[in-house]
Amino acid sequence: MAEANTIVFDKTGTLTQAAPAVSAIRAYDGYDEVGVLRLSACLEEHFPHPVARAVVNKALERSGSGTA
Repeated sequence: MAEANTIVFDKTGTLTQAAPAVSAIRAYDGYDEVGVLRLSACLEEHFPHPVARAVVNKALERSGSGTA
């Protein structure tokens, strides 16, 4: 290790918490952010992927009711 000049990490979770989050929503062509988020959450709610969970979690956070 004393002579190493590069270290490579190859997967999510090594340096991160593996918990992606939605940071912004952009709606176009007459759609509003709430509608885009609601539709996206409905499409993603049955997938266990971390990005899908991030979309659903943002919708739940925005709704404040515990359901997207």
